[in-house]
Amino acid sequence: MKLLFISSGPVTWSTRWLWLRQTLYLRIRGVSRAPGYTGENQWNPRREYGGWVIRPASGWRRIRWITPPLHYTRAIPADDMYVVGTWMLEKLEK
Repeated sequence: MKLLFISSGPVTWSTRWLWLRQTLYLRIRGVSRAPGYTGENQWNPRREYGGWVIRPASGWRRIRWITPPLHYTRAIPADDMYVVGTWMLEKLEK
């Protein structure tokens, strides 16, 4: 006896393709990383919404549509990577 049955209709090719892509991505992601990689205490600068943000390399805070970034600035141009690195180190050392 099923207590709860939720169905959104028949399985289509688009849902099968989505499932296959996600499954392959999750399996390949672990293989493609360096041995001993945990992602802890690793931070990445990224461009989001016209500015630079600092996000962790792993965990739920790395996803931009779930949480706000740790730090954000629009004062740095997109092509000046040296200044981005300096800004990131300054913010993370606090």
